[in-house]
Amino acid sequence: MTWKSWALAVVAGIAGCLSLAAGGSAQAPVGQKQIRVAAVDFVPAWGDLEGNVARLAQAAEQVSRQNVDFAVFPETAVSGYLFSGPQQLAPFLDTIPGRTTAALLPVLQRTGMYMSVGIAERDAATGLAYNTAVLMGPNGIVGKYRKNGLNPQDQKVFAPGTTGVEVFETPIGRIALLICYDDT
Repeated sequence: MTWKSWALAVVAGIAGCLSLAAGGSAQAPVGQKQIRVAAVDFVPAWGDLEGNVARLAQAAEQVSRQNVDFAVFPETAVSGYLFSGPQQLAPFLDTIPGRTTAALLPVLQRTGMYMSVGIAERDAATGLAYNTAVLMGPNGIVGKYRKNGLNPQDQKVFAPGTTGVEVFETPIGRIALLICYDDT
């Protein structure tokens, strides 16, 4: 699955009823508020955690200027993807909350936008690494989802998810998160 299909899987998780039209715009049923959703083409620099976090904040700023209500960023957007083992991934793990959320939350608070972004997460309590999508908005972290369906590449570096698939209630609608291989 490409980042675009991952992003659209997340967007499709907005329950209640948005139907995606060509070009990634969303239409609401009669009587419901229309929201603007963006699947953001963000290509991380492999292994550049600090640079990617800074570029994500800049990208969120740019997207918010387009009156987007919910921006979806790709899987492992913070670290990049395809690590050969846990030792190679370790320097690029982040916690939730952590550096990434600290950089992005002020943008969301100022703009009122919601976003989901893929983070190679280190669980602060267990030290385990997870392939995680975090959902954030103007009032902070809404929730997170840890990838369950680990493909052979993921199995080298990530533990199976522990969050289940939760639906998060937000002012813009109900949002559920999935990552890549989980759609199978």
